Amino acid sequence: MQYEVDFECIEQYLEKYAVQKPEYTAIIVKDTYTSYGELWRMVRGFARYLTGTCEVQKGDRVVIKTLQTLDFAVSYFAVHLSGAVFVPLEKSIANEKALDILNETEAKVYISKDSFAEIPCRHVNIRDVAVLAAEHFSDSWQHIFPKLEDSSDIMYTTGTTGKAKGVEVTHHVLLSLAQNYIEGFELKDGMVMAVPGPMNHVNPLRKLYMTIASGNTIVILNGLMSIQAFFHALDAHGVTALCLPPASLRTIWRYSGDKLAEYAEQIDFVECSTAPVTESDKETLRKQLPKSRLYNNYGLSECGAMVMYDFCRYPDKAPGCVGKPTVNSHVIIVDEQRREIQSSKERMGLIANSGPINMKGYWKSPEKTAEVKANGYVYTSDIGYFDEDGFLYVVGRTNDTINVGGLKVEPTEVEEEALLFPGVHECICVPINDAITGTALKLFVVMKQGVSFDDAALRKHLSERLAAYQVPKIYEPTDSIPRNFVGKPDRNAFVNGERK
Repeated sequence: MQYEVDFECIEQYLEKYAVQKPEYTAIIVKDTYTSYGELWRMVRGFARYLTGTCEVQKGDRVVIKTLQTLDFAVSYFAVHLSGAVFVPLEKSIANEKALDILNETEAKVYISKDSFAEIPCRHVNIRDVAVLAAEHFSDSWQHIFPKLEDSSDIMYTTGTTGKAKGVEVTHHVLLSLAQNYIEGFELKDGMVMAVPGPMNHVNPLRKLYMTIASGNTIVILNGLMSIQAFFHALDAHGVTALCLPPASLRTIWRYSGDKLAEYAEQIDFVECSTAPVTESDKETLRKQLPKSRLYNNYGLSECGAMVMYDFCRYPDKAPGCVGKPTVNSHVIIVDEQRREIQSSKERMGLIANSGPINMKGYWKSPEKTAEVKANGYVYTSDIGYFDEDGFLYVVGRTNDTINVGGLKVEPTEVEEEALLFPGVHECICVPINDAITGTALKLFVVMKQGVSFDDAALRKHLSERLAAYQVPKIYEPTDSIPRNFVGKPDRNAFVNGERK
């Protein structure tokens, strides 16, 4: 049964709490507290600037290079309030990659801290957002809230190149996902959630609008560059919930040992999402936070937070368990012809989902959309089954996407950029195990005859063209690339970066 929505967009919840509890803290960045009243005022002011000075109209795209700042959060809600569609980019994206997306989305405005000559639309410095919001605020300005089925966001699945798929979602999707989290987390009033992940990524961004929809508080951290700063935030802001991908958990453990256990009475729940949690990591977290709810949830950019699992409440489930479908999800298992089957461990199939959390489609790509969305379902490439208690298990996937610390990498994109490096004849990108991110990348390279292999130069070349998480960790020269029976490079010929 789907959860009934009270409003048509997240911004109506922001207005509601700005009226009901204007002094209550909505967002904390560093040691700056912003109340619901202050946030709503800033959002209205910047939305008025966008619709007036920037002439943003309903359905226009506004692209932003993400920072872990209040300005980003204000921009997010203001773009929606202006009627436009929000398109976030990774903060270190190369200008040429940003340009691809600006052109592909026909952006009306580009918000970033830096500029470049080829920007095809109006540029706004993100550091000016607060000032512009204050200058353009007017109590008499009449805003119009977007409707449920209006497009809200376009999330690029890799965030680096125009070749990537832009997942277009509606305001109905945002509301439904927020409700999935609120119900699934058994959210309580007074929650203070710390989120270190990059806000261009779907999971941290969902925590932002989940928090506002529930009238609680979010602490936006600048990654985990300082473990000391992380624990300072827990102490100073009374954090009761954590959004920590497995890679972040391992970073905390590596540099602080068992210190997280000191917060066992404080932490209400932890979400370990964006990647599978290993059984070893689950056990470590259970020991450190035995009284907390510990969640892993399963979803995609195309249909997020489909399934949720409290592995502290159900510690005996087998590896691969991701939980039960959430309130706005209807998950089924299908065969290769997309016919629903009665699944089991002995009879697995592909996972599909219907409901209001499903994407509208891939931006300007009806053909790619039709490949995964039909009959009201999004059909994934993930293989799984339900057990007799209704818990879903994910055991693998049919495509080559590599999950690096919760971020999706298409290895062909890495290979295409590597092939542009002078002297590279062939290459193949494969996953390897990594103590921090769970999975990292390794690149095997065949050099052209007479050309020597230069690890450092190739790494520099890729670092200038790809996001940091897409850059391989290890490089190895080789005489040949294994190929499958149709002549394509065979990633299945490798196990943990070594040939079988």
